[in-house]
Amino acid sequence: MANGIGFFEKYLSVWVFFCIVFGILLGNFIP
Repeated sequence: MANGIGFFEKYLSVWVFFCIVFGILLGNFIP
């Protein structure tokens, strides 16, 4: 169970990073 939580935590960080990059790209394409 702890392993699953650790994996989810790592994945969550990746998702946050992706959201930030996606938001920046979207802001550049759509004024």
